[in-house]
Amino acid sequence: MNRGNTDQDTYHVDAESIFRWPDDCVTINGSGDLEKSNGDKTKQQATLGGKYDRFLNKQWYLYSGLGFEHDKFADLTLRTIASVGSG
Repeated sequence: MNRGNTDQDTYHVDAESIFRWPDDCVTINGSGDLEKSNGDKTKQQATLGGKYDRFLNKQWYLYSGLGFEHDKFADLTLRTIASVGSG
């Protein structure tokens, strides 16, 4: 929080969890930002995502992912991101 000529509050949250098994891996993550200046919101963003990895052998794996984004001031109500692939 900054105080002086303006009252500014900034909040940030960031989290990630990874769960691993011999042939699988699940990753869940999210973040959020909120800023207020003189009592008015100036930033409001949030993301949430997840990814699943399936290991076929030591060289190859398959993955799928799903994510969501929100940004009030960029006029982004909800962006959905889906992905699949191999590596």
